[in-house]
Amino acid sequence: KSGFVTIVVLGASGDLAKRKIFPCLFTLFQKDPNFVIVGYARTVLSDEEFFERISQFLPKDKQVELDLFLSKCSYIAGPYDTSEGFSQLQQHLVN
Repeated sequence: KSGFVTIVVLGASGDLAKRKIFPCLFTLFQKDPNFVIVGYARTVLSDEEFFERISQFLPKDKQVELDLFLSKCSYIAGPYDTSEGFSQLQQHLVN
């Protein structure tokens, strides 16, 4: 798709991502929602658990926008030191 972006956040379950990166991405989403976000980290989480973690640091008074933002997010768990995890990430990005 022309003009469509996929943002991959490495370390997506970490403190920096939750407190700083995802709030910034939410602000960007409010201006131009033409992207999806894939979080990647070692911590095994379901998408719902991941959403719960990042939602703690996003505006509570914008539930409709927050739900739409979260619908554009997904999460993949995998190691950083082997190609296996990155192969799973690549497969997720292709789909």
